[in-house]
Amino acid sequence: MAIAAPSGSGQPAGVRGRYELGAEIARGGMGIVFRAHDRLARRDVAYKRLHVEQETSRARCAALFEREYAALAQLSHPNIVQVYEYGIEAGAAFYTMELLTGRSLREVVPLDMRAACSIMRDIASALGLVHARRLVHRDVSPANVRLTPEDRGKLLDFGALASFGMTADIVGTPSFIAPECLTKHELDARTDLFSLGAVLYWALTGRTPFAANTLAARLRDPAPHIQAPSALVAGLPAKLDELVLSMLHHEPRARPASAAEVMERLTIVAELPPEPNERQVAISYVTHAPLIGRAEHLQRARTLLQEAAQSRTVTAVLEAPRGLGRTALFDQIAIDAQLAGCTVLRAQPGTHARAFGVALALVRAGVTMHPDAGPAPSSAWPAAAAEANSAPAASPVDAVQRHGRAVTALQRALAK
Repeated sequence: MAIAAPSGSGQPAGVRGRYELGAEIARGGMGIVFRAHDRLARRDVAYKRLHVEQETSRARCAALFEREYAALAQLSHPNIVQVYEYGIEAGAAFYTMELLTGRSLREVVPLDMRAACSIMRDIASALGLVHARRLVHRDVSPANVRLTPEDRGKLLDFGALASFGMTADIVGTPSFIAPECLTKHELDARTDLFSLGAVLYWALTGRTPFAANTLAARLRDPAPHIQAPSALVAGLPAKLDELVLSMLHHEPRARPASAAEVMERLTIVAELPPEPNERQVAISYVTHAPLIGRAEHLQRARTLLQEAAQSRTVTAVLEAPRGLGRTALFDQIAIDAQLAGCTVLRAQPGTHARAFGVALALVRAGVTMHPDAGPAPSSAWPAAAAEANSAPAASPVDAVQRHGRAVTALQRALAK
C-alpha cells in the first residue's frame, strides 16, 4: 500500500481524471449525490459530495460527513450500502459508494404483509450490525430504504449516526423519530427500532402512525394514541399488530430488546424463509471488527500521516505472523489516510508476479487517479525489467550490481 500526501492545490484524488460525473440523482441537507463512472475500478458508482447551504454549519457538517464515511467503511453488510473511496474536491469532501438500482420504498407502498415484513427484516439485520458497534442510525425512514432489483432492502444515509448515550441535537425525520430523540434522553438500539416500527406501519398501511409531521408538533404530543395496523388494513394478524405497537411504544423498555428479536418475530408472523444472506451477515460481524490492542500502532501510523501531510517522505513496514490482524490494521490506516486527504494506492504482491509488478500496479493506479502528474509507464517497462534481471547473481558483488541495475531500470521505466 502506498500513501501520498494531499496536493497543495486541494484537488481530490483524481476526481476529474478518475471519475466521470453524470446526472444528479439525489440531494439532501448535507450532500449531493451524482451518478459517476470510476475509470480506475471500471465500474459505475454513486458520488456523494458535501454540500452545505449555511457557511456557519460547514465545520459541523464536514465532521459528520467524515464520520459517516468512516463508519460505513467499517460496516460491511449485504443490507448496508457499500462505500469505496474518500477524497477532497476544491475544498469539499466527497466519497463514492455502490450505485443502487431498483426502487425507493416510497414507490411501492402500501405493501402486502409478507413483502413488508421481509424488507423490514432486511433493515433490522443491517441495524443489528450498527447496534453491535454501539451506534444509532437515528434516521431510519422510507427515504433511507432502497430496494434492490431482487426486492431486498438496503439501508442508506448514515449522516445522522451517533454513539449510544446522550446527544445534544435532534436529528431525524419527524414522522419516524423516537420520543427519546425529541426529549434528548439516552439513545440506544431501541431508538432505531421505534423508527423501524414506524416505517413498517407506513409500509403496511400507506400512512404514518402519527398525524404530526413536524418536530414541533411531535414535541407537543410525543405519545399519541396509535391505531393498530389491522384497523386500517383488514386481514393483518394480531401478532403483527402486537409487534408493531410494541416497537412504537413511548417507553423504550417496552419495545423489543434487539434487532435480532424483531427479525425473529417478523419471520414467525409472516412465515418468511431463512435469510438469503445468512453467511454474509455472520461474516459481517467479524469483518472490520473494532481493533483491540492496536492503539499504539494506529497512533504511530497517524503520526506518520501528519508528517506526510507536511510533504515529508515517510516509510513504514508492518510485519506480523498471519492471523494477527495485519489486513485489518492496514484497512484502518487506509481509511485514516483518505480522511486526511491522502491518495491511497493498493497492490497485492501475489497478483503481480512479473518484474516490478507491484511498482507497475501502483504507478498505473496513481497515474489514473492523477492524470496530470505524468504519462503512464510505456511498453518499455517489461524490456527494462528483463534487462535488469537477465544475468544470474554469482556472488554477493554480482547481487549488489544486479540490484543496482534493477533500480536503474525501474527509474528509467518510470521516466519513460
